Amino acid sequence: MVPQTKSSPARLRSGNLPFVLIVENDIRSIHSLQVCLNEKYNLFYAKDGQEGINLSLKQIPDLIISSIYLNLKNGCELCEILKKDERSSHIPIILLSPPITYEDRIRGLRSGADAFLFKPVRKEELLIRVEKLLALRLVLHRHFELTNQTSISNNVLEMETSFIQKVNSIIDKELCDVTFSHKILEQLLYMSRTQLYRKIKALTGKSVAIYIRSRRLKKANYLLKNSQRSISEIAYLVGFKNPSHLSRYFKSAYGLSPKQSRNQQEK
Repeated sequence: MVPQTKSSPARLRSGNLPFVLIVENDIRSIHSLQVCLNEKYNLFYAKDGQEGINLSLKQIPDLIISSIYLNLKNGCELCEILKKDERSSHIPIILLSPPITYEDRIRGLRSGADAFLFKPVRKEELLIRVEKLLALRLVLHRHFELTNQTSISNNVLEMETSFIQKVNSIIDKELCDVTFSHKILEQLLYMSRTQLYRKIKALTGKSVAIYIRSRRLKKANYLLKNSQRSISEIAYLVGFKNPSHLSRYFKSAYGLSPKQSRNQQEK
C-alpha cells in the first residue's frame, strides 16, 4: 500500500523543502526511498504510471523518482510523456529498476530520463543524484537571467528556451496594460496557476508576478537609455500604475532611481 502521510498538496506547500514525487508500487522500495529522502524533501506518492503522470501535471514537483516497471504506464512511458509536455518538460526524472540488460537501460535513457539507478538504491548515490539534478535549476536561472551564459547542453535547453520565449512574447505584447497579470498569462498559456508558477519558478527562480515585473523593468531600463521619453511616460508605457511604483522597483532592481540611471547615461 502506498503511504498517505505526506501526499496532501496542502502539507507539501508548507515550508521551503523541494518536493519529490515517488512513483512506485513496491512497499519495500517506497520505504527505502523514504529513509533516504524524508529529512531533506517533501514526498508524495503515486502507485502507478498513469497516476504519476496525472499528479506530475497537476502539482509540478521539483523532481520525480519512478520505477521503470509500473502498471497502466511504465516508467519509460511516464518519462516520454512528461518530457514532451511543455508543463512538465523541465522536471528531472530518475528511473529505478532491478539490474537489467544494457538495452533496457538505453531505452530508459532514450525516454528522456535524467538518471538511471538500480535497486536496491544506495542512499549516498541517490542523494548525490537528487542534489545534482536540483542544482541544475540554478544554472537554468543564470541562463534565462543572463542569456546564453550557461554550461547546460542545447538539447536540454531547447524546449525550456522555447517556453520562456513564448512567455516573454506574451508579456511584452501586453506590457503597457496595467491590468495584465499572472491570471491572464495562465489563460493564454492554457496552464493552471500551480503549473505556471512551478514552471516559471523552476526556470527563473522568480514567481510569475515578479517575473512579469522584471520584464517591465527591463523595458523601462531600455527606454531610459534609448529614448527621450519622460520617466512618467515610460512608467505608463511599461505598465506601472504610477511613476512612483516604477521608481521604487527600479531602484530595488538596479540600485539607482530611473532619474539617476538616466543622468548617469548622459554623463
